[in-house]
Amino acid sequence: REIYERLAAGGDPAFRHMAASLSLSLGHLYKISERYDDAEREYLCAKELFEGLASETSPSGGQDLVFSYRCLGELYLATKDLVKAEWAFLRAKAIYARLDRAAPGKRDDTLATVCIDLGYLYGSTKRFPEAEREFLQARSLLAYQAELGPRGDKSSLRTALVNLRTLYILTKEKEKLEEIRRQIARLEDRLS
Repeated sequence: REIYERLAAGGDPAFRHMAASLSLSLGHLYKISERYDDAEREYLCAKELFEGLASETSPSGGQDLVFSYRCLGELYLATKDLVKAEWAFLRAKAIYARLDRAAPGKRDDTLATVCIDLGYLYGSTKRFPEAEREFLQARSLLAYQAELGPRGDKSSLRTALVNLRTLYILTKEKEKLEEIRRQIARLEDRLS
C-alpha cells in the first residue's frame, strides 16, 4: 500500500494511473473477501485519482472513472446501500454522456452495462418504469453493437432482452412480454 501511495502522490500521470488501477484491484479483492469497508475505501481512492486524471489527460481517464463509479455502485448494491448505489450508477452515466459527446458511439457497451445495473437496482425497489427505461436503453445500445457483424455481442443483447422479459412478467404487461419473446426468438435463430 505504501508503494502505491507514493506513486499516487507523484506528479507523473502514468504513475497515478497505475496507483488508481492498483486501488481498483485491491477494491475487487476486498469485495470478494466481503471486506466491504476496505473495498469502499479503495474504490473511492481510485475514483479520486481517476477524477484528477480525467481532468488533465485523454478520454481514457474518463473511461476509467466510469468504471470506478460502476465498481462503487456494484459494491453498494452488494451492501444493500441502494441510495449510494443509484448515485454511483447515475454518476457513471453522466460521465459516460460527457465522454460520448466528445467521441460519439465509442463506448456503447459500457453505457449499456451501467443501464443494466440501474435497471436491476430499480427493479429490486419496484421502480418498474425506471427499470424499463434503463433496460430499453441497454437493449437499444446492444442491438446496435450486435449489428456490427461477427464482432457484435449478441449474447449481451440476449441478456438485455431477458431482463425486459423478466420485468414484463413481474408487471404483467402481456403485449410487451409477447413482443420481447418474439425478439428473443429472432435473436436465437440468428445465433444458431
